[in-house]
Amino acid sequence: MKTYKIHFIRHGLTEGNIRGQYVGRRTDSPLCPQGVQTLIALRQRYDYPGVGKLYISPMTRCRQTAALLYPEMKNIAEVEQIAEMDFGDFEGKTIAQLQNDPAFRSFATGDDQVQIPGGESLADFARRCGEGLDLIISDMMRAGNTQAAVVTHGGVIMGLLAAYGYPKKNHVEWMADNGYGYTILITPQLWQSARAFEIIGIMPHGAEDARGALAAAKYMPEDDG
Repeated sequence: MKTYKIHFIRHGLTEGNIRGQYVGRRTDSPLCPQGVQTLIALRQRYDYPGVGKLYISPMTRCRQTAALLYPEMKNIAEVEQIAEMDFGDFEGKTIAQLQNDPAFRSFATGDDQVQIPGGESLADFARRCGEGLDLIISDMMRAGNTQAAVVTHGGVIMGLLAAYGYPKKNHVEWMADNGYGYTILITPQLWQSARAFEIIGIMPHGAEDARGALAAAKYMPEDDG
């Protein structure tokens, strides 16, 4: 049976990452100079495997990352459903600014039904990202394309791998540093019957840890996806 590989890659560093802000789908921030240079260095050091198609979040930071890592790729599709979470009233703020906000305290409990004022709940976000992955897998199967890359956000990657991936881990354990990510293997029968896939490697190939400089840090949503 034909199988399909998808390489998930988190976009490069932004000023929002550096400042520790919640930067979601409302703020279309570009890569910062350090982010550009880091992606160039990663591409020179490691291997971002060739793919038949590139799927990207429509955010500028993901478009720029795709252009830097796959400069020759022309077969690109934007997938609205894999944009970062809508942080609503938390957008652009840091934990220090929000720590006394009752709405933030409620959200920080991890209850996926708690909706951010003016934004999404974790449950809504997960549902949207799952719809995006469905679209990508269906498109690959229709085209007979067995290998693709997805340039998106850290929250999207963690959410999808925690929800559908094996081995099973807490979503925090699937965090990825900017420019890093994971490779998954889709077996059609397993996906269609159990909505599950295997997590089989680190992106880029040759890297030992997808968390890079974040390896000793605890992921927080404000890490800008």
